[in-house]
Amino acid sequence: MSNLNMPVFVSGICDILQANLGTAGTLIVMVLFSLVASSSLAVPVAFYIIGGEKAKAQLNSAKAWMLQNNSAILAVLFLIFGLKIVGSNLAALLG
Repeated sequence: MSNLNMPVFVSGICDILQANLGTAGTLIVMVLFSLVASSSLAVPVAFYIIGGEKAKAQLNSAKAWMLQNNSAILAVLFLIFGLKIVGSNLAALLG
């Protein structure tokens, strides 16, 4: 996990810990969260290993598309994160 992803990961862990799920529930949710968080790396690597050259071509195509549309992708992600933060804070203020 890169240092750029660490704030998002820590935020997710804090949300899990504040949910008061009990020891077993917290452990299960943390394991699931970690699996989902690492899937952005694990899925393409597994696809590359299993798919060979065809997978390599598809991954290169996806990489080119993401590089070309980087600004739009980041804008959407930041909008989602911003709405989540605003929603959480409004819920805390109003409830």
